[in-house]
Amino acid sequence: LQILDSEQFTSAEGFPLSKVRIHLLTGRTHQIRAQLSRIGHPVVGDKLYGSRTPWNEKEEVSLTSCYLKFQIFEEFEFQI
Repeated sequence: LQILDSEQFTSAEGFPLSKVRIHLLTGRTHQIRAQLSRIGHPVVGDKLYGSRTPWNEKEEVSLTSCYLKFQIFEEFEFQI
């Protein structure tokens, strides 16, 4: 996990939050969630990895991908 940049702000409810752009170094399951939790900054809404801050009433995790690239038989690339 490589942190590319981050931005700190406060939610409307007064919770301190950070928006973090990262680059994954491996494809391990839950890599982002586990590593951020280990350094004391779990993903918002991620109760499994220690978040005490809810993201929404559906209990979703605040984690979004803006770029994906993978190869099966041919290369696929997606960017938001």
